Amino acid sequence: MRMRVALGCLAWTLCGTVQAQTQVPGCAGVDGPAPPLVLNGAGVSSKAFVDLYAAELHLPAKQTDAASILASAGDKSLVMRIRFFGLSGALIAERLRAGLRANTSADEFRQAQPHIAAIDAMLGSGTPLARGDVLRFDWRAGGVHFTVNGVVRGCIEDDVFPAQLLRVWLGSAPVNPALKQRLLGIPD
Repeated sequence: MRMRVALGCLAWTLCGTVQAQTQVPGCAGVDGPAPPLVLNGAGVSSKAFVDLYAAELHLPAKQTDAASILASAGDKSLVMRIRFFGLSGALIAERLRAGLRANTSADEFRQAQPHIAAIDAMLGSGTPLARGDVLRFDWRAGGVHFTVNGVVRGCIEDDVFPAQLLRVWLGSAPVNPALKQRLLGIPD
């Protein structure tokens, strides 16, 4: 537990601000300067005593209310730093799918299928990820775009899906409730 707190503090210190990416090929509405984002919170996602990834949520200003964050149309960024050497893009895509299923209605989930398939394709259908790889979701006006190790993998242009995707971590049934609290900057 102390190690997780120490790592969270380290991530907090090292990643105090982040500049949202300014140009994404193929993503309408996301070009142009973006304001700097501040670290809202950071934590580790674990399963069966294995740390899978460290996550950081960056917002224009710190907030602790998940509903307000989900409702806001402003820029956001979620950074995932891989910690487990055996983690694959397919496993992350499956966890995202499960999180979407748990945080959307059956109709919303059905309508999101093309976007879920796009995420599967962006994550490289089973490509192994190395410890230290960085996955990043950037929410901007017009959609959300996804990068792996600084390389743009794609963009999902939609007015509804980006908020649904953020519910995976901040919704009423997050993939990891303890991580949700940490991303909101709420101490243990």
